[in-house]
Amino acid sequence: MNEVGKLKAPKAWCLCQLKETGLLDLGYVSSGPHETVNSKSREGVEFVAAGGVLPERPRYPQNEFDGSVGRFGEPRPRRPGFTEEVAEYNRLTKGWEHVHEILFFADRVALDYLPIYEEELLFVGYGRGRSSVTMEFKADDGQELSFGPSGIAGLMHAIAAGWVTVKDGRMKIRFTFAKKGSNVYAEVHYT
Repeated sequence: MNEVGKLKAPKAWCLCQLKETGLLDLGYVSSGPHETVNSKSREGVEFVAAGGVLPERPRYPQNEFDGSVGRFGEPRPRRPGFTEEVAEYNRLTKGWEHVHEILFFADRVALDYLPIYEEELLFVGYGRGRSSVTMEFKADDGQELSFGPSGIAGLMHAIAAGWVTVKDGRMKIRFTFAKKGSNVYAEVHYT
């Protein structure tokens, strides 16, 4: 996409770009600053380079109770060693989740700014969430993006103001991204 400007990076989240394709990963938004994400990315790259692989996910210990039933219906006693097995499961799971996370970020780089794009976008349809509707667009490079409810309102205002041009079925729009709840939507950006 054609980047025409930069905004200051948000403090609580950042956009990630896929290293291989250069496309933005809009399906995942980091819940941390770009420094945190990029350090996880470097750690993931080093882990893979050292021959590391994702281990099998730990399984929760089975049969918490020993099967006996108290004479008067009192709670059954725990199987000996169960508490220790759960503690070990929690330790292994924490390690597994860390490896899973750094491998996820190994092929991504977090942007230390919020890009502003000007692009001719092709409208491809509508999408629906639990309580919202989105307009779906596709850029020439294959990047797919959505305008959420407030983005749609901004887009309508931009069209009415003449800031958006339509040519050969494509809309030329200047936009950036905004986090709305757990989603990231495109938002018209004209200053």
